[in-house]
Amino acid sequence: MKRLPLVPTLIVLLAVPTMIALGFWQLSRAEWKEALLARLEANATAPTIDAPAALAARKDELSFRRVRALCAAVVELDPTAARSVDGATGYRQLIRCERAPGEPLLVSLGVATDPTARVGVAPGAAFTGRLVPRDGAPVFLLVSETPVGALAAEAPPGPDTIANSHRGYAVQWVLFATMLSVIYGLYLRRRSQDAMPRA
Repeated sequence: MKRLPLVPTLIVLLAVPTMIALGFWQLSRAEWKEALLARLEANATAPTIDAPAALAARKDELSFRRVRALCAAVVELDPTAARSVDGATGYRQLIRCERAPGEPLLVSLGVATDPTARVGVAPGAAFTGRLVPRDGAPVFLLVSETPVGALAAEAPPGPDTIANSHRGYAVQWVLFATMLSVIYGLYLRRRSQDAMPRA
């Protein structure tokens, strides 16, 4: 019997178990993500609270929670792209809300069609809305439910906008492992046929 080819066999022996292990890892990630999404859904339906001083340390607990925040000082920021509650695209008007005491927040005052539009907000202004988690600092964007001035209310993202594709990735890894095994089997079969003496 012809010996198995060394390099292809080593590749398959290493790759197939690795792909299967990655599939199981994605399944564990899916369970973690599902538990997180359930918690975020619970946050979204919880009663309104005053925004606590410590935000970063309680990010999972506060994400998508409805809060009230008082701004001791206000810093205007450049607008960014956003969508209003009626589905129209526009420019989110942002401020940095400095709280005393407490970590600062970004606050969306509403959406304008004109990127140069500006609305004034005085220190001491209070806002109520959902805390949307973000990377970097400040760790949250508060999307105000009541737009300022002539701005339109922004459509706040919710937990349903967070993707959970881990189960699909798990299936992909298992399919990759299966395909590689089949290809390797066909390769060995063809190799064995080529080695047979011709009549």
